[in-house]
Amino acid sequence: MLLTHSHLDHSANSGAAPFINAQVICHPLVAGKINNLKRNYTDITAEMVRVFGVHGFFGRTGMLGPPMIKQLQSIQKLSPALFNRILYAVSLVICRRNVGRVYPPVRNVTFLREDQRTDLCFANTLFRGWPLSEDLFALETPGHQDDHLSFYVPDRKIMFAGDLISFLNPNDILDGSLKDTHTWMKRLLQLAEAGGIDILAISHALPLIGKEQVITYLRSVIAKQEDTFNTVAEIVASCPDKSDFDSIMSKVYAHESELMKKILKINYPRTVSFIDVYVYLYLKEYFLFPNHGSTMR
Repeated sequence: MLLTHSHLDHSANSGAAPFINAQVICHPLVAGKINNLKRNYTDITAEMVRVFGVHGFFGRTGMLGPPMIKQLQSIQKLSPALFNRILYAVSLVICRRNVGRVYPPVRNVTFLREDQRTDLCFANTLFRGWPLSEDLFALETPGHQDDHLSFYVPDRKIMFAGDLISFLNPNDILDGSLKDTHTWMKRLLQLAEAGGIDILAISHALPLIGKEQVITYLRSVIAKQEDTFNTVAEIVASCPDKSDFDSIMSKVYAHESELMKKILKINYPRTVSFIDVYVYLYLKEYFLFPNHGSTMR
């Protein structure tokens, strides 16, 4: 079993009974997460609440109703320590309701080794990763998450790209990276343009079949990413106080571009606040840590 990354919708049942004897192969960074796959709810929820507030997260996602949100806000004011314990418990309940039981792999999990990672070149396109066999390679493609792998079968020109390629990606507030997402999307496009991908298998959608269809799709998603990046950069540049997240987001919500209107439709009413996470990561990468650079290009 090949895990592209440790998000629950890709890893939750990799240790369940039907797979108990399967070898499960993961990125080295998954080693520190495999016994706490529930962190997708517990740790990420805690970080979302820290950044966006109780109402800003639970109100936007629709996970909790107004009475429960008010109760949590009151408890947070009275006792932050008690609030953190309750928040953890609430996260576990939501995880159980939405995901069910989580079965991490225990017996036969294999973490790829850092010291065995090597340079790989396909159709004049460079990657870093691991040869798993003569015709199967695990490629490091971080961005959506720092432990993200794509799996490549060069003889058949098939790329299993996991969640690397999607609109408004990344949406992981803990482990995502705007810069890495763009870098590795472009690298897959380079490989496709060089004739290296005939089938692009992506998560949550049907695979793209045929070189031209793969290239068209990758260019389209990358263009949307760059449009989003440039729009967010323009909005943030117009705000004198880059630490005033609420003011920045109010300008994002009020933006008149068709792109932002479409993004807000994706966000509402019952999905994770992807644009909030995107803006937060933009501020984190390009202002708190300016060595990341100031542009995607």
